[in-house]
Amino acid sequence: MKELILVRHATAAWGQASNSDFDRVLTAQGEEGARRVGAHLATLQPAPQLLVSSPARRAEQTAQAVFDALALSADHWRREERIYEAETRTLLSLCHSMDDAVDRIVWVGHNPGLHDLARLLSRQAPPGLPPGGVVHLCFESDSWMSVDDDAPVRTEFTRP
Repeated sequence: MKELILVRHATAAWGQASNSDFDRVLTAQGEEGARRVGAHLATLQPAPQLLVSSPARRAEQTAQAVFDALALSADHWRREERIYEAETRTLLSLCHSMDDAVDRIVWVGHNPGLHDLARLLSRQAPPGLPPGGVVHLCFESDSWMSVDDDAPVRTEFTRP
C-alpha cells in the first residue's frame, strides 16, 4: 500500500513589498498551526518514512515542525524545487518518481497545486485545502508509478 499525505504550508505573512513570495514566512498563528500538523502526523501508524518539501520559506518552516514531530533522521527530509508553484502534471510526475521502497510520504507544498493533485488522485472534489490542511490518500498499489490508475481506498481531509 502507498500513502501520500499532502500538507499545505501553514498560514504565512504577506510580508513587505521587498520580500519575494518565495521568502514569505509563517505568522505566529502559522507556527502554531504547523506544530499542530506535526503532532497530528506523529500519531499515524506506521509513521511516515519520508518528508518532501517545497524549498519556499513558509513550506520549509511547516516541514520543520512536521520533521521535528516525526523525529525523522536528516536523510529522510528532501527539499524538492519542483513542488514550488507546480502544476498538477509536474506533481503527478514527481509522485511517479518516488522510490517504491518508501510506502508513506508526506509532501509539504502550496495551492493550487496540492489541491488540484488531491482532486485528481481522489477522484472527487475535496473541500478547499486551507493553510495547514492535510489530505491523506491511501492506494492499494505497490508502485508510485500506478497511484493514479485506481481511486484510493481511503481519502481523509483534515485540518489539525
